[in-house]
Amino acid sequence: MRELGSFIRQKREALLKEDRSYSQLQVSQRIGIEQSYLSKLERGVVTQLSEEKIVALAEDLGEDPDYLLALGGKVSDDVLTIIRQRPLLFSRLVRDMKHMPKDVIEADHDFKQRQSRMERLYDSASIGYFHLEDGPGNSAWSSLTPKILHLPPDAVPGLKAIKNALAPESRAQFSALERDSRLKLAPYHCELRLNTDEDSPRYVRIWGEYDALSDNHVVRLGLIQDITREVEAREELRQAHQALNGTVEKQNRQVAQGIEELKQEIAARKRLEGELRAVNERIARQKDLQREYLRQNAYELRSQINALVTERRNRQDEALSCTISGISAIINNMNDFFNIGEGLSPLVEDFDPKAVFEGIVSDVSRAHAAADVVLQATFSPRLPGRVIGDPQRMQQITHSISSFLLRVTPWGVIQLALDYLPDQRLLSLVISSQAATVDITEDCFHPGKGASAWQISTVGPIVKALRGSMVIDRTPSNGSHDTCQTTYCYPSATSMSATLRTTAWYRRFPA
Repeated sequence: MRELGSFIRQKREALLKEDRSYSQLQVSQRIGIEQSYLSKLERGVVTQLSEEKIVALAEDLGEDPDYLLALGGKVSDDVLTIIRQRPLLFSRLVRDMKHMPKDVIEADHDFKQRQSRMERLYDSASIGYFHLEDGPGNSAWSSLTPKILHLPPDAVPGLKAIKNALAPESRAQFSALERDSRLKLAPYHCELRLNTDEDSPRYVRIWGEYDALSDNHVVRLGLIQDITREVEAREELRQAHQALNGTVEKQNRQVAQGIEELKQEIAARKRLEGELRAVNERIARQKDLQREYLRQNAYELRSQINALVTERRNRQDEALSCTISGISAIINNMNDFFNIGEGLSPLVEDFDPKAVFEGIVSDVSRAHAAADVVLQATFSPRLPGRVIGDPQRMQQITHSISSFLLRVTPWGVIQLALDYLPDQRLLSLVISSQAATVDITEDCFHPGKGASAWQISTVGPIVKALRGSMVIDRTPSNGSHDTCQTTYCYPSATSMSATLRTTAWYRRFPA
């Protein structure tokens, strides 16, 4: 037992350097003995250790059980059975070993130990190996090899057993690889199907090579692995790839169909655009014809009205002259309205702004006389006697706004104030109403925006043509109003105030 204890101590201490679980306490607990008993065993104290404990200790230390049993002076039960059955043969073998060199015995033990470790490594990796020789009883394989091949655990290792485990088509493939590899002494590998009764097929992969020990003695070496799950995964991947290709092809067809439909839709839209363009061109031509027609007729009508105004003034019929003057302003607005798209060009001439303004106010008052509404005009002391500008457009602006306010003001005073801003060379017109019944905004003074006040829709473009601007101010009404305010009432009697200022470019006539 001293030799056994010394070997166990050396082995355990070597393992303890890399793994702290090989202390005396933990090793003794794993094999089921007291720590003190293991300590006595390692010190060489004569003790008794059962075969079961020696085998457990060998497995824990990674050693061959027979070797530790021999060091402990014990023999395993299967060896004892052989000794009892053939004692003479066993004693002869032992005597022969007595004359063997010690290094041979130790080398054989080291080989068996490494072989045992290799078998455990293959088992943990789920890979079997085989070592097949032509001679009887010389072949061997790991414990996993028959399990992978679906053979009984006690199946005799051999090339025939491997071939019988394969399906017929795989058996022929393996035999052809074997022959070619044996002739060339080259390695090979293949994937084969097993011959099983299971519903789902099983597959193995075999790597192998030949080693010619002599002309008539060949050794087959190889590894074997179960790849059923790998083959199934490849098949699933293939099916998924096929399904994906089908989906991609379907989507490509749909995309191609969508592109074709889009092309057809684009072509249809182009045809429609061409038709619409032709319609727009016809409308534009018709609009040009209408504009030209209205322009020519407005010109003729204006000429006749001017002649009539001159004749009536000679007769001193002022009421009719005011009405005709209003008609002339409306015709001028119509003419400007149809020329807005082409741009309005102001006229340039010198005139007396006060006289023109008074005439406009007088004409508007007489044409739209109302008992409850008074139109008042005021003039700034700064207003010059002569200015250079567009009197016709001034008449149109004043006439349009004041006429509109007269229509929407049921009572009160509409005030018009004319001023001149010398530093800016601008005439400033401020018009206010105290009781307008509509909401006046800047949109009212532009075509297409003020639907409820279309009568004044040309004012904005005219002011812009005169390089002027418009401002509308709103403040809550408290009963007192500045001279520059337009007050209008809502039906709810809520009073609001707003100021409309119109400024346009006018240059003072030099003295």
